[in-house]
Amino acid sequence: MTAVRWIGESTNASLNAILGLMSDPQCTRVLLFASPRSNPGPNDGSDANLPLVAALAEFVLPGVKQTIDVVFDGLFLTAARDPRRYEVKQLLDAAIASNKAYYCTSTVPFTSSLSPDQAAGKLKTAQPLNQLDAATRTRYFALLSAAPEAMTA
Repeated sequence: MTAVRWIGESTNASLNAILGLMSDPQCTRVLLFASPRSNPGPNDGSDANLPLVAALAEFVLPGVKQTIDVVFDGLFLTAARDPRRYEVKQLLDAAIASNKAYYCTSTVPFTSSLSPDQAAGKLKTAQPLNQLDAATRTRYFALLSAAPEAMTA
């Protein structure tokens, strides 16, 4: 397995990075996760930002035939408060449109202190996974925020 970690300078840059990967035909699957609501790791910010969105984008390099896992963790995205909630809404809109997104129905441990390969391995074993679609979207969003997504501007 080969994995790399996205290191974003802002949530907007992180959102644009995953949206770009998701729209690329070489991206075969995107897995979305929610972190616990307390006890963040050293690179995960404060409890006020929890839970955090984590993601794993599986990307096949043309001609190489090897999957590259791109890990999005740490202070990637959060739906804990506005206007960050809107960024999560944009991610979910694109994820559903891509028809290649899945979400874990339970929270996953923080992975930002692990190497990219270790983080990808931990995220890939998280279960159960459901396809993200219009019917399951609210279930995933509920893992990220006590406020319903409909309250997002």
